[in-house]
Amino acid sequence: MARKTRETTTELSAVAAALPPLIAAADARRKAITARMAKLERAGLIYATEHWRRDGKSGKPAYLYLLHPSHAGEARKREYVGLDAKKIKLARDGIQRAKEFDELTSQHQHLQLQLSEAFDTLQRAYRLLNQQW
Repeated sequence: MARKTRETTTELSAVAAALPPLIAAADARRKAITARMAKLERAGLIYATEHWRRDGKSGKPAYLYLLHPSHAGEARKREYVGLDAKKIKLARDGIQRAKEFDELTSQHQHLQLQLSEAFDTLQRAYRLLNQQW
């Protein structure tokens, strides 16, 4: 019986020793995500979809509009971009940044959930081991 206890405490110590680098890596990942999100926000996020108006005769693209999501009680916002290549690139870049921002937001929320669950589990382990015999 004593051997089993020794193995258990050895394994417990090994798991506990492995935690600090895992916690540090999770914190570094959280900070990297937060920093990237801030950078994307500073550069500008565009929540919209592209809509090309076509020339009625030739069917070729005439100009670009951005269609923004509608909000309750408001008409959907349409933003004229035109055919200027620089303006189109700026609009597309802003749309891409918004998509990346949303993906990072999801990753950040998932990581926060994992960290919260790990904290709760470690607190339970601490209370369990700290009980008076």
